Order: sequence, then C-alpha cells, then structure tokens
Amino acid sequence: MIPAVVLFSGLDAVFAISAILGTILFIVRIVFMLMGMGHDISADVGHLDVGSQDLPHDHGAGTEGGFRLLTVNGLMGFFMIFGFLGLALHRGSGVIESLSIIGATAGGLAMMAVIAWLMHYMQSWASSGNIDVHSAIGQQATVYLTIPENGTGQVEVCMQNRLRIMDATSEDLKPIKTGERVEVVNLVANTLVVRHL
Repeated sequence: MIPAVVLFSGLDAVFAISAILGTILFIVRIVFMLMGMGHDISADVGHLDVGSQDLPHDHGAGTEGGFRLLTVNGLMGFFMIFGFLGLALHRGSGVIESLSIIGATAGGLAMMAVIAWLMHYMQSWASSGNIDVHSAIGQQATVYLTIPENGTGQVEVCMQNRLRIMDATSEDLKPIKTGERVEVVNLVANTLVVRHL
C-alpha cells in the first residue's frame, strides 16, 4: 500500500489501494483454497467471495440458496475492478472524478453480479450430481455467512473430499458469527443444523 500512496494522491490513491487490497486478498484466498484451508481465510477476512471456492458446491439438493450478490469473492472482485477501472478511467483516460467513481462502481458491481451468477450456476450444477448431503452430519464446519437468530446463514463444510457452502441454521436458534467453528448435527429440508464446538 505504501507505493500506492507515494505514486498516487487523492482519488487515484483510493483507486490504487482498493485495487491492491482486492488483488492481495484474492490471491491469498486462492492460495488458501488450493492448500485446502479455505475456512481459515474466511475467518480472517470475515464477511466480505472466483477461485477454487467457486468450484462446484451447493446449498443442499437444490438451489434454494438463491442468487447471492454479497459474498466474500464478490467483494474482492468489486474492490479489484473498482480500483483498476477507476485508475484506468481517471488517470489513464483523464475522465473527471465523478464519472470515474461512477464508472468504477458500475464495473465493480458488474463483477459482483458475474461472480454471484457463476456461483449460483455452479451450485445448481453441483446439485444435480450424486451428492450425499447426509455425509455432512458429524463434520466440523466454519460459518461463512452469519447465522442469525432463528434464521439461516451459510457454512463451509467438507463433503466427499470437497469444500462446499451449505445453508445452515443454529441448533439452539441463537446467532453464530462468521468465522466460528461449528459441528453439523442434523439435516432438515436440505439445511444443515449446526452447534458451537
């Protein structure tokens, strides 16, 4: 980040820092995923999601999880595109600040939508395979999207030697924050029931 501050100032520095942070987090996430430690990076970056994380996984036997725009990979993609496109528009093309911000934001949102669509598509594709969702019972998992009180969130769980994201609810109906470790104790209507370790 120091080079970005030195080489750029004002709005350009904001774009540069956004691009650098988004890219670094993206690369780190990919490396952790390739090493089979995707749950660890989720806990580190919190609730901010295209790497091996986006390989086929599901919300259960169907696509009940829906189209989720706000994910960890989506936010990383937003910051990368926002930063690089913003720099290209403002510094490279000389577009005025307001239009640079609008263009960079639109590009970042478009990237989030693309990533969300890819994840949704992969989830629906994976759901048509021979996935034994019951194999998750007894497994440890990491909360990916906060499980609200009396509500449904998401967890990352290893099933059939592959990391998957599944809808989950708390056994005691109490909230569980992103990054916390849980154990899968039951499966109800393609939603995992989990409890704190």
